[in-house]
Amino acid sequence: MVIEYYEEKIKKYEEQVRGPFIGYISPRGQIIDYSILLGVPGHDNWRNPVTPLFLQFISFVVLGDSLELFKTGASKSEIYKRIYEKNKYDGFNDSVLRGPTTFGVNDYDYDSFIDLLNDAIKTIRRPKSSRSEWDWLKYDLMDFFEKCYSKKDFFYSFGRVIKVHREETVFDMYKKYLEDDSAHEKRGFYDNYCVITLMSYFKDILVQYLGYASIERALPKYDLNIVNNLYRFSNGYTLSQTPRILTSCTNPNEQFYNWSLMDWEIQRIPRMIWNEKEQRFIQENPIRDYYQTEREAILSREIEAIRRVVPKQYRKEYFRK
Repeated sequence: MVIEYYEEKIKKYEEQVRGPFIGYISPRGQIIDYSILLGVPGHDNWRNPVTPLFLQFISFVVLGDSLELFKTGASKSEIYKRIYEKNKYDGFNDSVLRGPTTFGVNDYDYDSFIDLLNDAIKTIRRPKSSRSEWDWLKYDLMDFFEKCYSKKDFFYSFGRVIKVHREETVFDMYKKYLEDDSAHEKRGFYDNYCVITLMSYFKDILVQYLGYASIERALPKYDLNIVNNLYRFSNGYTLSQTPRILTSCTNPNEQFYNWSLMDWEIQRIPRMIWNEKEQRFIQENPIRDYYQTEREAILSREIEAIRRVVPKQYRKEYFRK
């Protein structure tokens, strides 16, 4: 399948919001706008219904949030025992949080959390072909979570560990952005930091694990995206002069033929493949799965030849369908 070249949609968006487009191309070839992480606040919010779903079921380690004190005090204090039992994770000394939490403590014990996940999986069924790409993305994401929690060891099945810093560390890192030292200000800032940090893993999951492609038009403006890129269009980012597509597909020259003709860089990264026997994602075999086929090599030479002799404004005449 050759992916449609969405130049006009991207440019129209960027003219409207005066910022770079941030988004994805689905395995079905449709574009998804992800320039606002949480969507504009309000009852009519329709943007990014997937972000809350992702944050509800992702597991992550809070670096520096040691459970040693709660472990040693569990025999004497019911509160310490509750915190330790809900936040412990074999192989880690720091807290591991997942889904809804209250003041850094998991609201659910592990079994109750799995029940919550299974209920959500039953609710989000495979969409019909006519449904929106948001519906498909929610389904794909829940399929990912179902796999990652199937062995009741998220990090093992995922194949990597997701980490955030504890509050004190974050305040030291970004104190220049805090307007005041109030508990309310700090709590809001830390929540924003966690969303931004966790969503940085979201892109890897979509591209490497779920077969989406990332449209790389934006570059972060240092720490500004950590501070205020939750609700505003592409805020904290600037437009890249070298746009690229990030994909894990096995035939990038074929799928993104038209994009390559228009000087987009197509970068392929290794695909993570689900191993049913081991109940975990493993990286594709670099020889068997990452090898460029003869057709891909031919298309690569064809693209280079056209770009070398045909001015950019005329290259659309050579687009594939």
